[in-house]
Amino acid sequence: MQTRIGRQLACLFLFYLVSIIENWGQMGLPLPAWIKDHIYKLIQ
Repeated sequence: MQTRIGRQLACLFLFYLVSIIENWGQMGLPLPAWIKDHIYKLIQ
């Protein structure tokens, strides 16, 4: 049961993290270079 809750929390955390990063970029705020590298790797 704890593993299932842990997985759900991890998925929720990742969902919010991606959402925050997307909104950060749409607001025109500069993204750190290490985030840009990971995003570009995911796109390709």
